[in-house]
Amino acid sequence: MTEESKISKLGVPSLIFYLQSYRISGSLVVLSVEVEDGLRLDTLISPEDGEMLTGTIADTVRAYQFSNRSSWGEIRHLLIRFGQDQGDVIVRFEGERIASESEAWSNLYTMKQGTKVIAEPPATGDALIQFRVTCGI
Repeated sequence: MTEESKISKLGVPSLIFYLQSYRISGSLVVLSVEVEDGLRLDTLISPEDGEMLTGTIADTVRAYQFSNRSSWGEIRHLLIRFGQDQGDVIVRFEGERIASESEAWSNLYTMKQGTKVIAEPPATGDALIQFRVTCGI
């Protein structure tokens, strides 16, 4: 199944639109997306949580895009992995390391406090950050 097809099966219209349009926008960040087989967010989380998750993903991509640039023309790669862990939705970001002093990046941990989209330290060494969304419509 193609990457676009897997993205479209996520089931959150704003997220599908964001991911597909970003991938063809010609940005200096090449965005790749992997989706666990059979994962449909629209059957696991509410539409409101889907909107919140879309905003979180857009904020994270933007923070990555403007953090740690060595030159303005540099092409960077960012992988977003969608999966499940213990019944929760996990969105994991993998790419080049980000300097810990990057304000935009460090704000990702604090701006999501008190929401259903929780930033947490990545479970694997390859990930930069991951978000957990408790399932339940």
